[in-house]
Parts: sequence; structure tokens; C-alpha cells
Amino acid sequence: KIDQNKNRCYPSPPKQVLNIADSIESIFPSEYPQYPIQRFPEIKTQKIVYTKKINNKNNAIIITYYSPSNTFLENRFYNTFLRRMLQDSFFHRLRTEKQLGYTASVSGYALDNIHNALIFFIESPNTSPKALYQNIQAYYAEALATLESMSDKEFNQFKTTILKELQENPCNTRDEINRHYEDFELNNTNTPIFKQLAEQVENTNKQEIIHYFKETIMNEKEFVLISEVAGKQNTKQDFIIPKGYQHYDSLEELHKSFTFSPLRF
Repeated sequence: KIDQNKNRCYPSPPKQVLNIADSIESIFPSEYPQYPIQRFPEIKTQKIVYTKKINNKNNAIIITYYSPSNTFLENRFYNTFLRRMLQDSFFHRLRTEKQLGYTASVSGYALDNIHNALIFFIESPNTSPKALYQNIQAYYAEALATLESMSDKEFNQFKTTILKELQENPCNTRDEINRHYEDFELNNTNTPIFKQLAEQVENTNKQEIIHYFKETIMNEKEFVLISEVAGKQNTKQDFIIPKGYQHYDSLEELHKSFTFSPLRF
């Protein structure tokens, strides 16, 4: 099939690709069909802060939020929606208006193929990690007000855009492979993940997004990881270690605190 831009599109995997895959499987059968290659961290409800001093003058903070109580698909859609909704206003408020740093961004990021998180990031030459954290926290109240005042029409426009991307036919072999990459990685032989995600998008309402934002981000009732970097001009007082957080200043010790195991989708 040729689309309007004269790109070749594949509505489904070409038969020859499936035949090649079957041939390879018959010659090299998998010794571990029940598990993916990767080992994933077992993320539970906890609050962690990691701090590090560096030898230049840059400061940075990354705040990672993840909800262990939600499903993989719920986290993926909630974070995709919030990233699209917040990324421009977050940059405008903290980078353009407040001039806090070089970079200010919101991203929906896969910590691995199981855990999808929402991440707020600022890098600054003139503002301490503690002050960056306080400004991000203040922004959340503005973001919640925007979300709560969003009309059904606006909410559905976000959903429609995400659905369109998920349901659009791939236009080349690379797109086809990328669409099924997670299924390969997670040994998912059921309904493709992109189709399950499209169903999740269709069935999610605004109140569910609001609840996720309040509980996971504002009230910090799930998993939170704060990573802080302070330049040589800063002191220990320029870090923020919120009450109730477990503090690490060694990346090795932080890594040891997690249990890793092979998980399946």
C-alpha cells in the first residue's frame, strides 16, 4: 500500500517477515521462552533522594514519579497525557518567566520496559537544587488547576491525538519493528501492547488523570526518586532532603537497595 506521501505502508507484518521468524525459531529455539533477557528492578512505594556534588558550577534536579499500584498501561497513558499537557507550561513558567536554568522539561520516560515514569527536570547555573525543588513544587498547584479546569472537549482532543498516533499504520519497516519492539522485549504473545494501550486511552476519563496527579505527584503516595546535582559553589544546605525520604550519596549503594528479577508483561 502507498500512502499520500508516496511512502510504502504495511497494515500488518509482511508474510515473508513472519516466515523468516518462524524459520529462525525452528533452527534456534529459545531456551528461556518464559522470560525476557532483561532483569527489572522491583519498584515499590518508597521515597528516595540521591545527592551528588560535582566540580563545575552547574546544578540540576530530576524528580521521577511512578505508581506501583497502577498497571503498566495506566501508567503509560497517564504519563503520556500529562507530558503533553504540561511540557510547554512547565518550560514557560520555570525557564522563560523565572529564568531558573538552561533547561526545564517534563518527560514520560520508561525506566525500563515495565516501569513508565513521569519526570520533571531542570538544569541551572545559578539556582540551588533546593530552590529548584521548591519552584517545581509550586508549579504543581498551577498544573492541577489547569487540569481541573480543562473542558471535556479539550481533554478529548488530547486523547484523540494520542489515539491517532497509536492507530496510524506504520509507513516503513522500521516503524513496524518499533511498534512491536516492546512485545518482543517482554515476550508478550497476546494482544500487541500498542492495541492494549489504545483501548486504555479510550476508556480513561479526566477524573482518573486528576486522581493520578494528586496521589502520585502532589501527595507523593507512590514511588518518588529525587536526584540532585550541586556545583562546587554550593554547600550541603543547598540540597533538599524532604522528610520521610531515604537519602543516598553513593550511586552504588542506591543500586544495591533495589532487588532485580526477570518480569513479564
